[in-house]
Amino acid sequence: MNHPHQARGSRYVAYLRASTQKQGQSGLGLEAKKAATEEYLTVLN
Repeated sequence: MNHPHQARGSRYVAYLRASTQKQGQSGLGLEAKKAATEEYLTVLN
């Protein structure tokens, strides 16, 4: 199923960053953000 604002064959770029070490240690680091982005794109497509 395509998202209404998605063109066929769309590509996406995600900018992921953790601004502090504490953020990375709290479970909100890069791995968590990457997983959330991948989950969102799976649902989107």
